[in-house]
Amino acid sequence: MNLYFEIAVAVFSALVSYAGVEFFRRKSIARNWFDIPNERSSHSHPTPRGGGLIIVLICLIAYAVLGFFTPSAFSWGYFAGAILLSGVSWADDRYSISIKWRLSVQFVSTLLIVMSDGYFVAVGLPNGASVALGAFGFLATVLWIVWMINAYNFMDGIDGIASVQAVVAAIGWAAVASIVGAPQIILFCVIIFGSTIGFLLHNWSPARVFMGDVGSAFFGYTFASLPLLFTRYNLKASWLPLAALFFLWPFVFDSVVTFARRLARGHRVWQPHREHLYQGLVIAGYSHASVALVYLAFAALDATGFLVALKYSGNVAIFSALFLGLITAVFVISIVVLTRKSIGKQLDENNGRS
Repeated sequence: MNLYFEIAVAVFSALVSYAGVEFFRRKSIARNWFDIPNERSSHSHPTPRGGGLIIVLICLIAYAVLGFFTPSAFSWGYFAGAILLSGVSWADDRYSISIKWRLSVQFVSTLLIVMSDGYFVAVGLPNGASVALGAFGFLATVLWIVWMINAYNFMDGIDGIASVQAVVAAIGWAAVASIVGAPQIILFCVIIFGSTIGFLLHNWSPARVFMGDVGSAFFGYTFASLPLLFTRYNLKASWLPLAALFFLWPFVFDSVVTFARRLARGHRVWQPHREHLYQGLVIAGYSHASVALVYLAFAALDATGFLVALKYSGNVAIFSALFLGLITAVFVISIVVLTRKSIGKQLDENNGRS
């Protein structure tokens, strides 16, 4: 595929997204659609919420168009699931839907793509050993996708952080699609990249509009499901699930650690809170922009490590896995050092409310 064409598509997507989000923002202000700050919020001023709807519309319309020209590459399960999930998420942004209904729709959306495109049968390093999942693969796939839908939502708590993660994941998957020869997925990821950049121009600190559940749920669902979309090209490589993990590793790591910590303390894990690692950095006094850039760097390093492993073989694949561990260790130690006092204070306050 021509690089200049891909760049043109990205720029066009960004321009349409930027204009669409600006239109949405003005309509939201006129209709009083605001995210009102509360004691758990990271923002201090009422801000329009749900601007991720523009990203969803651009990406799903583009996916349908790509599917029209290349039906063999179109996943009806992904498309139907994304529409269903985005619909309930948009409703939640506007009216606040019960968690049981949102989870039900998340599982149905996940089952749709599993029915359409299968599930993970093995997990392994590029050009290395793999582990067969057997019947557990179905459950692992469903739980992975549902987890990432919610993890992405939990992590969308400060200006720009969810958008920069999406930018890295889109670039990573576009690179993978280029390596294996999946032109429709390349274009789809380029469109995700471009529309996210257009949105990010409004969402960078200080944000003029928030993504909302409609955007974060779509990103979580899409990036977690992308390994399954490659089955349309008869590719069921065991390293595809690992690519999804690497490209989303900052969000996976932060959400898992925070979930486990809250569960161990007996907290209601699905309730809003301010105990994520990135929130600890903000509480410690670091700006939204600087924290988002830290997570951007973390994600970019992880994605680069995986792509190096994919390109080379043997010891390089093992080295990349060790590289991920090293980067994670440095990341965790840095956050602990920078936020030790503020996290302790915040946990005491939360325990007092429990």
